[in-house]
Amino acid sequence: MSSKYGGDLSLKSCVKVFAVVMLVVMASVGIAVAPIVPHFENFFVNGMRYEESNPLFVGYPDKKIHHQVIQAYYGRTRRDYESISWSTDLSLIDGMFSNIYGGLKRRKIEFYGNDGVCLFKYFVHEDDPQKLFSWGVLGVNFFCFLVISLSYLYINLESTKSGKRTNNRQANERKSENAEENLDHHSDGFRVLGPVRPHL
Repeated sequence: MSSKYGGDLSLKSCVKVFAVVMLVVMASVGIAVAPIVPHFENFFVNGMRYEESNPLFVGYPDKKIHHQVIQAYYGRTRRDYESISWSTDLSLIDGMFSNIYGGLKRRKIEFYGNDGVCLFKYFVHEDDPQKLFSWGVLGVNFFCFLVISLSYLYINLESTKSGKRTNNRQANERKSENAEENLDHHSDGFRVLGPVRPHL
Protein backbone atom coordinates (compact mmCIF):
# COMPACT_ATOMS: atom_id res chain seq x y z
CA MET A 1 0.00 0.00 0.00
CA SER A 2 1.53 3.29 -1.08
CA SER A 3 1.13 6.42 0.96
CA LYS A 4 0.63 9.95 -0.29
CA TYR A 5 4.28 10.82 0.06
CA GLY A 6 5.60 7.85 -1.85
CA GLY A 7 6.33 5.59 1.12
CA ASP A 8 4.78 2.25 1.91
CA LEU A 9 2.29 1.72 4.74
CA SER A 10 3.19 -1.65 6.17
CA LEU A 11 0.90 -3.90 8.15
CA LYS A 12 2.88 -3.05 11.26
CA SER A 13 2.18 0.66 10.83
CA CYS A 14 -1.53 0.01 10.33
CA VAL A 15 -1.62 -2.10 13.49
CA LYS A 16 0.10 0.68 15.45
CA VAL A 17 -2.39 3.27 14.23
CA PHE A 18 -5.32 0.99 15.03
CA ALA A 19 -3.90 0.27 18.51
CA VAL A 20 -3.49 3.99 19.25
CA VAL A 21 -7.03 4.74 18.07
CA MET A 22 -8.48 1.92 20.19
CA LEU A 23 -6.44 3.07 23.20
CA VAL A 24 -7.84 6.59 22.90
CA VAL A 25 -11.39 5.28 22.50
CA MET A 26 -11.09 2.94 25.48
CA ALA A 27 -9.61 5.69 27.65
CA SER A 28 -12.43 8.06 26.69
CA VAL A 29 -15.09 5.45 27.44
CA GLY A 30 -13.41 4.58 30.74
CA ILE A 31 -13.30 8.22 31.85
CA ALA A 32 -16.95 8.70 30.91
CA VAL A 33 -18.29 5.49 32.48
CA ALA A 34 -16.17 5.27 35.65
CA PRO A 35 -18.20 7.86 37.62
CA ILE A 36 -21.43 5.86 37.26
CA VAL A 37 -20.03 2.41 38.14
CA PRO A 38 -21.50 1.36 41.52
CA HIS A 39 -18.17 -0.09 42.64
CA PHE A 40 -16.63 3.42 42.58
CA GLU A 41 -19.47 5.22 44.36
CA ASN A 42 -17.21 6.17 47.28
CA PHE A 43 -15.23 8.35 44.88
CA PHE A 44 -18.07 9.87 42.86
CA VAL A 45 -21.18 10.10 45.05
CA ASN A 46 -21.31 13.59 46.54
CA GLY A 47 -24.36 13.16 48.74
CA MET A 48 -27.94 12.01 49.09
CA ARG A 49 -31.19 13.83 48.52
CA TYR A 50 -33.99 12.70 50.80
CA GLU A 51 -37.71 13.33 50.56
CA GLU A 52 -38.90 16.64 51.94
CA SER A 53 -40.87 14.98 54.74
CA ASN A 54 -37.58 14.01 56.41
CA PRO A 55 -36.41 17.01 58.49
CA LEU A 56 -33.19 15.31 59.57
CA PHE A 57 -31.49 15.51 56.20
CA VAL A 58 -32.03 18.81 54.38
CA GLY A 59 -30.62 19.53 50.96
CA TYR A 60 -28.17 16.85 49.89
CA PRO A 61 -25.95 15.95 52.88
CA ASP A 62 -22.56 14.47 52.11
CA LYS A 63 -20.81 11.56 53.81
CA LYS A 64 -19.46 13.76 56.60
CA ILE A 65 -22.95 14.86 57.68
CA HIS A 66 -24.19 11.27 57.50
CA HIS A 67 -21.33 10.18 59.73
CA GLN A 68 -22.08 12.92 62.27
CA VAL A 69 -25.70 11.75 62.47
CA ILE A 70 -24.52 8.15 62.87
CA GLN A 71 -22.15 9.18 65.67
CA ALA A 72 -24.90 11.09 67.47
CA TYR A 73 -27.31 8.16 67.22
CA TYR A 74 -25.10 5.11 67.76
CA GLY A 75 -22.47 6.67 69.97
CA ARG A 76 -18.83 5.80 69.42
CA THR A 77 -17.90 5.11 65.78
CA ARG A 78 -14.83 5.35 63.63
CA ARG A 79 -13.56 8.89 63.10
CA ASP A 80 -12.15 8.34 59.61
CA TYR A 81 -15.52 8.53 57.87
CA GLU A 82 -13.87 8.75 54.44
CA SER A 83 -12.75 5.13 54.66
CA ILE A 84 -16.29 3.92 55.40
CA SER A 85 -18.28 3.01 52.32
CA TRP A 86 -21.57 4.61 51.38
CA SER A 87 -23.32 1.25 51.66
CA THR A 88 -22.25 0.91 55.30
CA ASP A 89 -23.36 4.42 56.17
CA LEU A 90 -26.70 4.02 54.44
CA SER A 91 -27.38 0.70 56.15
CA LEU A 92 -26.76 2.37 59.52
CA ILE A 93 -29.02 5.27 58.56
CA ASP A 94 -31.76 2.85 57.52
CA GLY A 95 -31.50 1.19 60.93
CA MET A 96 -32.46 4.48 62.57
CA PHE A 97 -35.88 4.57 60.91
CA SER A 98 -38.85 2.25 60.80
CA ASN A 99 -39.68 0.29 57.67
CA ILE A 100 -43.42 0.41 58.28
CA TYR A 101 -43.96 3.09 55.63
CA GLY A 102 -41.43 1.74 53.18
CA GLY A 103 -38.32 3.16 54.83
CA LEU A 104 -36.36 6.16 53.67
CA LYS A 105 -36.67 7.42 50.14
CA ARG A 106 -33.56 8.97 48.71
CA ARG A 107 -31.52 9.25 45.57
CA LYS A 108 -27.81 9.63 45.01
CA ILE A 109 -26.24 12.90 43.95
CA GLU A 110 -23.61 11.48 41.66
CA PHE A 111 -20.80 12.91 39.58
CA TYR A 112 -23.03 13.83 36.64
CA GLY A 113 -26.01 14.85 38.75
CA ASN A 114 -24.69 17.98 40.43
CA ASP A 115 -26.34 20.34 37.95
CA GLY A 116 -29.53 20.43 35.95
CA VAL A 117 -27.54 19.36 32.88
CA CYS A 118 -25.48 16.18 33.10
CA LEU A 119 -22.06 17.66 32.42
CA PHE A 120 -18.61 16.70 33.53
CA LYS A 121 -17.83 18.18 36.94
CA TYR A 122 -14.84 20.41 36.26
CA PHE A 123 -15.42 22.79 39.17
CA VAL A 124 -14.77 20.84 42.36
CA HIS A 125 -14.49 21.84 46.00
CA GLU A 126 -11.79 20.91 48.45
CA ASP A 127 -13.97 18.29 50.13
CA ASP A 128 -15.27 16.68 46.93
CA PRO A 129 -14.25 12.99 46.76
CA GLN A 130 -13.62 13.17 43.02
CA LYS A 131 -11.33 16.21 42.99
CA LEU A 132 -8.27 14.16 41.99
CA PHE A 133 -10.22 12.57 39.13
CA SER A 134 -11.44 15.95 37.87
CA TRP A 135 -8.00 17.53 38.12
CA GLY A 136 -6.47 14.52 36.37
CA VAL A 137 -8.91 14.78 33.47
CA LEU A 138 -8.29 18.53 33.26
CA GLY A 139 -4.56 17.82 33.13
CA VAL A 140 -5.03 15.32 30.30
CA ASN A 141 -7.22 17.81 28.40
CA PHE A 142 -4.61 20.55 28.82
CA PHE A 143 -1.85 18.21 27.64
CA CYS A 144 -3.89 17.24 24.55
CA PHE A 145 -4.65 20.90 23.86
CA LEU A 146 -0.95 21.73 24.13
CA VAL A 147 0.02 18.90 21.77
CA ILE A 148 -2.63 19.93 19.23
CA SER A 149 -1.57 23.60 19.41
CA LEU A 150 2.11 22.76 18.93
CA SER A 151 1.23 20.41 16.06
CA TYR A 152 -0.75 23.13 14.27
CA LEU A 153 2.10 25.57 14.86
CA TYR A 154 4.58 23.09 13.40
CA ILE A 155 2.32 22.47 10.39
CA ASN A 156 1.98 26.22 9.84
CA LEU A 157 5.74 26.76 9.99
CA GLU A 158 6.44 23.85 7.65
CA SER A 159 3.78 25.08 5.22
CA THR A 160 5.31 28.55 5.24
CA LYS A 161 8.80 27.16 4.60
CA SER A 162 7.51 24.89 1.85
CA GLY A 163 5.69 27.81 0.22
CA LYS A 164 8.84 29.91 0.27
CA ARG A 165 10.89 27.06 -1.26
CA THR A 166 8.27 26.58 -3.96
CA ASN A 167 8.21 30.31 -4.76
CA ASN A 168 12.01 30.45 -4.94
CA ARG A 169 12.13 27.41 -7.22
CA GLN A 170 9.48 28.88 -9.50
CA ALA A 171 11.30 32.21 -9.57
CA ASN A 172 14.56 30.46 -10.52
CA GLU A 173 12.76 28.49 -13.22
CA ARG A 174 11.29 31.69 -14.66
CA LYS A 175 14.72 33.31 -14.64
CA SER A 176 16.19 30.34 -16.49
CA GLU A 177 13.38 30.40 -19.04
CA ASN A 178 13.81 34.16 -19.57
CA ALA A 179 17.55 33.73 -19.99
CA GLU A 180 17.04 31.00 -22.59
CA GLU A 181 14.48 33.11 -24.46
CA ASN A 182 16.86 36.10 -24.52
CA LEU A 183 19.66 33.90 -25.77
CA ASP A 184 17.50 32.52 -28.57
CA HIS A 185 16.37 36.02 -29.50
CA HIS A 186 19.94 37.32 -29.82
CA SER A 187 21.06 34.30 -31.79
CA ASP A 188 18.27 34.86 -34.34
CA GLY A 189 19.63 38.39 -35.08
CA PHE A 190 22.89 37.03 -36.45
CA ARG A 191 23.28 35.38 -39.90
CA VAL A 192 25.86 32.82 -40.58
CA LEU A 193 27.77 33.92 -43.70
CA GLY A 194 29.82 31.64 -45.94
CA PRO A 195 33.28 32.43 -47.35
CA VAL A 196 33.44 35.61 -49.44
CA ARG A 197 34.70 35.13 -53.02
CA PRO A 198 36.85 37.91 -54.51
CA HIS A 199 35.49 39.69 -57.60
CA LEU A 200 37.56 39.26 -60.73
